[in-house]
Amino acid sequence: MSDYRVIKIVNDTSLVINAGENHNICVGDKFQIVGAGTPIIDPKTKENLGSLDIIKDTLQVSVVYEKMCLCEAPPTFIPILGPSITNLLGRTEQKPLNIDPTEISGTLNEESPIKIGDSARHIPKPKDVETV
Repeated sequence: MSDYRVIKIVNDTSLVINAGENHNICVGDKFQIVGAGTPIIDPKTKENLGSLDIIKDTLQVSVVYEKMCLCEAPPTFIPILGPSITNLLGRTEQKPLNIDPTEISGTLNEESPIKIGDSARHIPKPKDVETV
């Protein structure tokens, strides 16, 4: 697995990851921002079995550069008249990321905020499936 990381927080809906065209990243790919969890120790052998990753958020690649990419929170549908199965009126907006606001360096806390240096796990778009 490649060592992708958050390298810049632009604002509360977008950030930059150190992966780009040189890593075959494409617009529409996704990244999970991952925090290391508490180590899991086998109580009998005392062996460190690793840790359960904490998925802080999942972002979508919107712009790809040679060595980096801009990722954004995907838009979320917000109903105008409240939740209703028949409500077709609404709007989409980006859900703010759970970031450390002191690290925003572009324009413009809950548990486990996204920070510069957090790991990023690449999730490529599914390949188009050919049908016969």
